Amino acid sequence: MKRNPFVSLAAAAAFLLLPVAVKADPFTFTLNNPNQTASPGQTLSFFGTLSNGGPPIIYLNGTSFSVPSGTSVDDSPFFSNAPGSLNPGQSTDSILLFNVTIDPSFTGNLITGTFSIVGGPNQESQNILGTQDYRIIVQQQEPIPEPATMLLLGTGLAGVAIARRKRRARR
Repeated sequence: MKRNPFVSLAAAAAFLLLPVAVKADPFTFTLNNPNQTASPGQTLSFFGTLSNGGPPIIYLNGTSFSVPSGTSVDDSPFFSNAPGSLNPGQSTDSILLFNVTIDPSFTGNLITGTFSIVGGPNQESQNILGTQDYRIIVQQQEPIPEPATMLLLGTGLAGVAIARRKRRARR
């Protein structure tokens, strides 16, 4: 039996031109406001949405995050607000995911960090499902004089004014 080379070539071309199935990452994690502004000593709250765009069910088992110098990260809101799992097609509303507190003695101008959700197809999975970067612009405040400083300054100015009056009265 003789094979037609054109049939083989056409079959190979059709195979190569068939659309390739692309597997999309079913889990999506988005921070609502990843760029925030604060002053030293303040705590910022980061809200976001979580969604499962396809099969299978995804278990949300924990978090992983960087702790930039001069800050502390509290991920307990994730455990209080996020569901334990997301069914295919299920999403959360905007929920509080974590807080970042800036140390009162922080002297820099910028804090950058990452926050990741870990989980997977079962309750023991610790795969990184999604990661978001966040950025905090730190506005340094000018020191505000204490009331005692203002009282001392006022008393000194009053003393200078009284001394000038006495000098003028002598002349």
